[in-house]
Amino acid sequence: MAHVLIIDADAAFAQLVAGIAEGLGHRASRAGGLVEGRLLADDADVIFLAATLPDGNGVEAMPGLRALPGQPEIIVTAEGGDPDGAERAIRHGAWEWLPKPLPADRVVLPLLRALDYRA
Repeated sequence: MAHVLIIDADAAFAQLVAGIAEGLGHRASRAGGLVEGRLLADDADVIFLAATLPDGNGVEAMPGLRALPGQPEIIVTAEGGDPDGAERAIRHGAWEWLPKPLPADRVVLPLLRALDYRA
């Protein structure tokens, strides 16, 4: 069972992703910002990370999150299309960049691929 962490101020989106992860048999945690997310991230296998958070920039926080002992895979989510942000996220090691809003089925495949890669 993997640990999926969702760091996103959008509570509805975080609940959607958590429900999908739990439905696939994994443990899910939610955090509304970077500070709270860092406290929960030590054993995370996959992190869904919002590009913009109330307490900082998710893309800029990626190197610190990727350096955690578990070296989690990171899937970045962002409102609207930002090609520069997407490029920065991918350069920082993001597994994927997902523009929001997105349907639930667009969450499942990147999550499964990241978990398969870790296995």
